Amino acid sequence: MQKPALVVEKATNDSNYTQESQNLQEREGGVVVSINSDKYHYPDCPGADRIKEENKIYFASAAEAIEAGFILAGNCK
Repeated sequence: MQKPALVVEKATNDSNYTQESQNLQEREGGVVVSINSDKYHYPDCPGADRIKEENKIYFASAAEAIEAGFILAGNCK
């Protein structure tokens, strides 16, 4: 089943953006977000397991999630 398209209109003006960009160089791959949150998780992070499958939205990379306005979850460093 293909996930529905997501349109996010949220500006990224977070001071953690630079740190997150640096983290991307160390760890890249697909990420997951919840439709109820502004955080993204790597699949092996504890928070990713707590998102109900019907609420998950997948991005091909953390860079795509950041571009869409999501920030890295605190428990996913």
